[in-house]
Amino acid sequence: MQSAKTKIRVAVEEYIKLFPAEYEAFLNSTRQKQDNTINKYAEFKRADQMVRHLFDIPETLYFAIKRTLTDEEHDWLFSRNDYERKRAGLSWFIKEFPQFKITKDF
Repeated sequence: MQSAKTKIRVAVEEYIKLFPAEYEAFLNSTRQKQDNTINKYAEFKRADQMVRHLFDIPETLYFAIKRTLTDEEHDWLFSRNDYERKRAGLSWFIKEFPQFKITKDF
C-alpha cells in the first residue's frame, strides 16, 4: 500500500499548510480527549457503555484523504472489508502521525 501511504502523507502535509488554525484547534481538542481517557487504551465512560478511541482525524483532512484514496486503499487504512482485523493501515497511520492518536497503547 505504498501508494496509499504517499497519498496520505501529501494530504496531511497540505492540510497542515492550508488550515493551520484548524489544525492547532484540533490538536488542542485531541489533548483534551487524551486527558479525559480512563486508561491507556483510551476508553471513555459514556452512560452504560465504554467507548475506545484509537485516533481522530479533522473532518477536512478526512475528506481530503477519502477523495484521494481508492476504495481498496481506504479499506486498508481503516481495516475494513478484506483488511478487517489486519490493522496494517491503522498501525502505520498511528506511527506515522502520532499527533492524531488518542490512545497511549495500541
